[in-house]
Amino acid sequence: MNTTDVSVEIIASAESPYFVIRTVRKAAETCTATVKDCHEKYLQKRLDSGKDFIEARVKKITGLADKTVETIQGVKKDAVDAAEKAIESGKDFFKKLPCYQKLEDKVKSGLGNISHLINLPNKQDIDRLNAAVEVLNSKVDALNKKHVG
Repeated sequence: MNTTDVSVEIIASAESPYFVIRTVRKAAETCTATVKDCHEKYLQKRLDSGKDFIEARVKKITGLADKTVETIQGVKKDAVDAAEKAIESGKDFFKKLPCYQKLEDKVKSGLGNISHLINLPNKQDIDRLNAAVEVLNSKVDALNKKHVG
């Protein structure tokens, strides 16, 4: 051992039994202050600039995404409008064909025959049934009045 080591030991033992604890705490405080200082000087500036860089890129990407969505919605609207115009044009063209009326009549009669073949009532049958039910209801009401009154 050299002389400085002996003097530290003599001072340490002479000063207090808590000398080591105070020395460790002081060293810890010094290390903490040094780390905090380095963090503020070197890391925090880098982190802040990195954060700003990332936020700027996110804003740019978000703006591009918003523009892309708007463009797609515009294209979709244009496509829907064009499709509706094409459908209307096709309907008009189809109605101008000479065989359109004949074809429409055949389809209507075919649909009417299908309901007849599967024994479904048509509108006329339902109307007649409604009229008969109304007549029957009026007769029942008249009989009720006659027996009650």
